[in-house]
Amino acid sequence: MHVTLALVGSFLIGQGLPPDSLPSVTEPKPARTAPPGALPEMAADALVLPPGSDVTGQPLALLAALAATPERLQQLEITRSYWRLVEAVAVYRSCLDYESQLRPVQARAEEEAPLRTARASSLALVREAEVSVVAAQHDLAALLRLASDAPLPLPADAPHVGPYRTDFAQLFSNRAAPVQARMLDRTLPIRLRAIEQRALAVKAAEEATTATREAHRLGRAGLHDLLACLRDGLQQRQALMASICRYNWDIADYALAVVPSGASPQALVARLIKSPHDAVSPSEANAASGVRPAALHEPVPTPARRPGINEPTPAVRPGTREPTPAPPRELLPIEP
Repeated sequence: MHVTLALVGSFLIGQGLPPDSLPSVTEPKPARTAPPGALPEMAADALVLPPGSDVTGQPLALLAALAATPERLQQLEITRSYWRLVEAVAVYRSCLDYESQLRPVQARAEEEAPLRTARASSLALVREAEVSVVAAQHDLAALLRLASDAPLPLPADAPHVGPYRTDFAQLFSNRAAPVQARMLDRTLPIRLRAIEQRALAVKAAEEATTATREAHRLGRAGLHDLLACLRDGLQQRQALMASICRYNWDIADYALAVVPSGASPQALVARLIKSPHDAVSPSEANAASGVRPAALHEPVPTPARRPGINEPTPAVRPGTREPTPAPPRELLPIEP
């Protein structure tokens, strides 16, 4: 199906469709349920690793990852792998937060055993999430064909969270649309609305935790109530990032099928996410936190130390020159 979509996209460009009929991360803006600006910040914050994190790596921009190959299907797989890594990092960060929230909890004598159980379980969740990150790093490194001693990648770009204009009606006004393209045109706005509701659930869970923590301190709520709120907050944050990454997965399926095959990596990234320089990126925040490079051959990363800040190094195919893309047709700029 992806091959069919890619061929259809190239055919449509060849028919002389105007540049403004290409999909882009822009208007229309549906009615929002989450506070304006909250979602992008939540998505970016989920990728910022705290100082001393055991997950290590070299920040890698989506642009550098896509520049590793000119093959469209390979670019699609790289993009999917990139978002899988984003989700794994976000899950790891949420587990770290959960574990840190349990540390200051004080328990009465009869609550000591449940609290010890919760703390041990939280540490296990952190290690399991760490395994998932390292596995996702290796998967992306393999797709990029990085050398065995090259640093493992960490995402430098946050996923897109906002409306996505497919221009489906213009692209398929005079011809039958592939089933998957029609489905994505219908489901992308629905996925965005689900993300907005997930964000509200995260905020509500945080408020419930704050209130229950205070009630527990005053003896008006039991430890069981507080632990339930903390677990719910963890689950809501992870569900939000899973929904965001699936949204970006679908955007990639649609955009990489209709953007012309000769488009530059810059043009591809412009159809997938907004400019990573519009705000502080996870790579900059991670650099400030002391995230250091990890080598591909390291099966388990060692604890992070605090070196000087390093600039992200674009990934290239070992032993070859970075591909020189064909000059693209002019595409619509991304609206801020």
